[in-house]
Amino acid sequence: METNISLDLSDELDCSWIDNFEQSEQEYSCFYKEKIESIKLNYIYVDEKNSINNIHQETLLLDNGKIDKDKMIEIIKNNKNKNKTNYSLISILKYNITLEPEHIKKYVNDELEDEFLSKVDILQDIYFKDTINLFQDLNCLYFIFCNKKVRENKNKNKITKRIIIHLSSIKKNKITRKNI
Repeated sequence: METNISLDLSDELDCSWIDNFEQSEQEYSCFYKEKIESIKLNYIYVDEKNSINNIHQETLLLDNGKIDKDKMIEIIKNNKNKNKTNYSLISILKYNITLEPEHIKKYVNDELEDEFLSKVDILQDIYFKDTINLFQDLNCLYFIFCNKKVRENKNKNKITKRIIIHLSSIKKNKITRKNI
């Protein structure tokens, strides 16, 4: 007994649904988490009057989502002098949005706490977790420098606390202005 099997073109599987799915998924690609390739470095300089005197920003390419401690030391050394004034570092703050895609709406509507700003130690590697593509440009580091004369006379924790509160409110407003 022989069986004849013949395939007709009409018997082929219809795979067009895969193409349709990939096309519709492309529209939502900005909501998927991806590895962070670069961040903004913000340098904030506080003067004798406890006011922000200068702000400088630059972009840094990350190596597999991290900055090693040697690079951190180099960054600090290169930025501790501004306008012929000697500053010392009082704090480093990391802003890394680790929000899950399903929580975006709650976060934008202020129904979810902002827990993305944290203080980091200079003597460690700094890692950035994957972030939703739409929020990639918000990930950054803040270096807070204080005039050396001020640092000797003032409590650095008060300055850092005030700046953290201010930065938290700025970031929250920045996110809510995005169109989603």
